[in-house]
This record gives sequence, structure tokens and C-alpha cells, in this order.
Amino acid sequence: MIKTHWLVSSLLLALTLGACTSSDDTQHQQSEVVIQKISIDKLSIGLNNNKQATPNTPLPIQAKINSKSKIKKVTIRLKKDNTTIWENNYTDIQDQLNTSLPFDQLQSKISPNSKLTIEITANDKNNISISIVEQIDYLDFVIKGVSLNTTYTEEVLNNKIFINSTSSYLNYQNLDYSGELQKVRYYFENPNNKQASFYLDTKVSDFEKDTQKQINIYLEKQLLESNEKIKPGDYHLYIEVTKDDKTYSPVLIQENVSINAPKTQYETTDVIFSATPNYDNSLDRNKFFFDNKRLTFLIKGLKNIYTKNQDIEIIAVRLIENNATSKPHSILVNFIYGNMDASMVLPENQFHGRSNKDIPAYNAYIDIIYSNGYSEAIYVGEITKYN
Repeated sequence: MIKTHWLVSSLLLALTLGACTSSDDTQHQQSEVVIQKISIDKLSIGLNNNKQATPNTPLPIQAKINSKSKIKKVTIRLKKDNTTIWENNYTDIQDQLNTSLPFDQLQSKISPNSKLTIEITANDKNNISISIVEQIDYLDFVIKGVSLNTTYTEEVLNNKIFINSTSSYLNYQNLDYSGELQKVRYYFENPNNKQASFYLDTKVSDFEKDTQKQINIYLEKQLLESNEKIKPGDYHLYIEVTKDDKTYSPVLIQENVSINAPKTQYETTDVIFSATPNYDNSLDRNKFFFDNKRLTFLIKGLKNIYTKNQDIEIIAVRLIENNATSKPHSILVNFIYGNMDASMVLPENQFHGRSNKDIPAYNAYIDIIYSNGYSEAIYVGEITKYN
């Protein structure tokens, strides 16, 4: 009996050890599978990962290659309609892919506004591979010789523009694109404060093929569509285009543009428009009279601006028809003061204008020109017809 129990105990011990060995082998095999995994992470194609290429500009590509084994090579293929139009192998990759596709050399191989495919394949020394495929847009839009500046009579401030300035300009030497431009917007990106970034509409007619141009950039302190104030700081300037019924990602045209606070010191309450001398009456404020093609209203507070700022040469009031559906029908300018001492500026002024059209509302601006030629336009607000 004693021998029998010893044999049974030995057998049970052997079975138990065998089971443990089998479990360890399984774990070891699973560990080998984990070691052999390879992946491509944090892939970014294009500026800000916009997955968009343009002619004459290399397309940046970054990715993290994760592998327990040494990476043998990474292959990038650019395809159009399953046909490879460019391919390159990278054999010196440790774990980070950082390269660019030479779209400045590929323009002849790509038709305008194409849909392209980028295929990235990573192989390790054990010939284990992984591929990832991404679709990108090709925007046929090239703008060259871009600069921004603010001009005075005898001075040019490069890459520096001012809020409210009518002396700040975008210049370009040449522009080329295919198709028809339907809409153009500026995008000012603040890299240090994304919430401060903003869009600004502009005219399609400002952008003509095979031309060089100087375009006024007017940054109104209070953006009308968002009711948010533009914040001074350093920005990157992009252009967003809509053409052939497609809106493309913004294209970077100028880095490190300095947006500065207005030169003119003022408060929004400095100037008040009113149909009558009752400036505190909400029924009269921001109103005008229109009778027999004659438009009149009162302005209070121009003296505030004139006395707060030195070297003002001219100050005037300008009205632009508030009509979002078409070009302004009427623009009225009333010269107020020029080359005068501040003591001679009246605390209250009357505006007189003529219009052949009965217009229900205008956007009102105060135009200021300084003695050095610099100029600003202060948006005061909307004024409406007194009923």
C-alpha cells in the first residue's frame, strides 16, 4: 500500500509539472508574437496633417514606426489610379520617418485637382511588414513672391500689419491656378493660441493669374461675423480657396506675420451717431434722416479721438451701404477736419450727404490720416434710417 501511494503521488507530481511546463511554453510563444509586431503610428501628411499637396512645394510626411526588431526599410509610393508615379525606399530609419515628397518635381505627371494615394510600407529584419494607405488632394494653386508690409510716406515695415490700418498690404509677384476661383479667404493662424486664429473674407477679383498685385488687407478690430476682437500677436497667413465647387484646406503663404494694435487710441464709446441732439435716446441713436435725396445726422465725439492722438492730419466720416448680397451701391464721405489744431475741433458735428437711392442702412467708419501718410479706418457700427 505504501508503494502504491508513492507511485500515485509521483504520477500526480509529474502531471502537475508537465502542465506547468506546457503553460510556460504557451506564454513564451505569445511573447514571441508580441515581439514580432510592427505598426505605423502618429502619421501626418501635409501641413498640419491637411493631406493636401500643391505644385512646387514638397509635401512633408512624418510617422512613428514601432517594431521590436530592426527596421529593414520603409517604402513610400505615390499613386494615381493605381499607377505608381513616384516611389522611394528609406533604409536608415530607426523609429521615426521624417521626409517629404518632391511635388516640385512631379507637376508634369499629375493633372490638376487630382485625387492621389500615398502608400507607406514598413518592413523589419524578419520580413514582417505593415502597410497604410491614405488619400490626399492635389490643389493646383501656386502663389509666388508673397510679402506683407505697412507703408508710411518714407518707411516700409516688413511682415508687420496693424489692426484698423488702411496702409497694410499683401503683395505677390505671380499667381497660377487651374479652373475658376469661386471664393477666397485669408486664414490667420496663431500658433501660440489657436483660439485667437481667425478667417477674413476677401475679393476673388484680387487674385488674378499671371499678374503681380498689391492688395490692401484691412483687419477690422471687431470682426463683424464672429463679434470677436482680433488679438495682436504673431500669426502664419494662409489662403483658403474654393474652386470648381470644392473648398480646399488653407495654403500657407507667409509665416511670422506680426499683427499689431491700432495706432489710434480710442474707445468704442468715443463717437456717437444720432438723428437728433438726443444722443442718450435709444430711439435716435445710430439713426439718420433721409428726405428728398438728402441724408443728415449728428456726430458727437470726434474731438475725443483728435485730442487723444497726435499728428492727425485729416479725420473724416465714411458711410458704406450695408448690403451683403451685392456690391455697395453708395459710398458717402464727409470731410470733417484737416490740418487743424485740436482746440479748433468741435465737440459735435453735422453730416450732410446726398444719395439717389433710398438706402435703409449704412456701415459707418471714421477715417484718419496721419502726417506721415499712415492711415486707419475705425468701424463705428451700423446706422439705420429714422422712421
